[in-house]
Amino acid sequence: MKHLRLAVLCALLPSAGCNQDEDSPTGTLSNNDPSAAFFNESEVPDIHLTISEPAFASIIDDPENETFREAMFQWKDRTVNRVGLQPSSAPKVPGNQKMSMIVVFDAFVPGQRFLGLRQVKLDGLADDPSMMRDRLSYAMFRSVMPASRSGHCRVFVNGAYRGVYEVEEMIDETFVRRNFGGTLGHLYYMLNATVDPYLWQGPDLSRHVPLPLRPETLPDGDHTPVLQMIDTLNNNPSQIGTIVDLPTLVAYFAVEAVIADQHGFAGDLIANNHYQYLRTETGRFHILAFDLADTWGGGDESPQRSIWQNFQNSKLSAVIEDTPALRQAYKAKIAELIATTAGPAALAARIDSIYEQIRDAAYADPYKPWANDHFDWSRDFIKQFMIQRVASLQSQSQAP
Repeated sequence: MKHLRLAVLCALLPSAGCNQDEDSPTGTLSNNDPSAAFFNESEVPDIHLTISEPAFASIIDDPENETFREAMFQWKDRTVNRVGLQPSSAPKVPGNQKMSMIVVFDAFVPGQRFLGLRQVKLDGLADDPSMMRDRLSYAMFRSVMPASRSGHCRVFVNGAYRGVYEVEEMIDETFVRRNFGGTLGHLYYMLNATVDPYLWQGPDLSRHVPLPLRPETLPDGDHTPVLQMIDTLNNNPSQIGTIVDLPTLVAYFAVEAVIADQHGFAGDLIANNHYQYLRTETGRFHILAFDLADTWGGGDESPQRSIWQNFQNSKLSAVIEDTPALRQAYKAKIAELIATTAGPAALAARIDSIYEQIRDAAYADPYKPWANDHFDWSRDFIKQFMIQRVASLQSQSQAP
């Protein structure tokens, strides 16, 4: 057991005098990636959608209907015909004029892509008066692990301005190929769990796949590694590093703690909002973040939220809290984040930059469900929240 703890510590902490896991992906963009221009955070481009008025009205009025509505997509000088639009994510409230949408480029034309992308999300930001929490949070994840790219845009439907949206990279086959390379592996989306999806329930694979872990790639492949991971977590947790990528797991929970994600894995729902990718070359699962709007106090979360809150609700988070080397690595990663990208000064500068970038477009947004002064206030609220959060994180990460 002593040697195991040392091995875990060496894999996670460079300061332990050991080499980092060279198999862990960095998420660095390829210079040849055509989609990089689309996620250029230095601009707020216009996206034009052309769609029949009844079809667009149905997206607003009937958001539970995920049937593809045919549309034309235009970004700068590029036009893609016959794309599919469908409502996406909460709040799926009928009548929400800032309904989030997924644009699926091959919905009607098999194999059709836009800058190499199969799909993108246009997030209406209807539940975030700052209009920047998702973007701030994804950037924090990208600083330590593979995560979606995102930026802001102005959306026009049939020539009429619909307001500020966030363009968000979807986690799909394109994403994992770009971030992990190699042979395509299994990607799973955690969907509608009512109990811990990582709780051992016997060797019946159907208790886990296709629900609550829904295959997004290779649906007809061999899903027994899911059982192996869950079996190891529950019955032999000291060996979890053989099937779960521990640096990624620790980084994921450290970022969740820093951004105070109320609806993340350790949030107030059960192991919510994440993907798992089984990398073929290593045989290890990599956890991936998704849907980050309820962060930085956006869900009325306290800045004093415990870094261990809800960890015992799932076997996958409990193994961090219950394993001394992983506890140490988790707290060290939190300290690293608040000393760099999550420090109040660095974060305040990024908040101000995004605010200045989108302010005019946000002021002119005709469908945002709040006043302009609330948008302004939200910028300062996040800054103050982070000052208090960092103070709490420093105290908690130094505790035994």
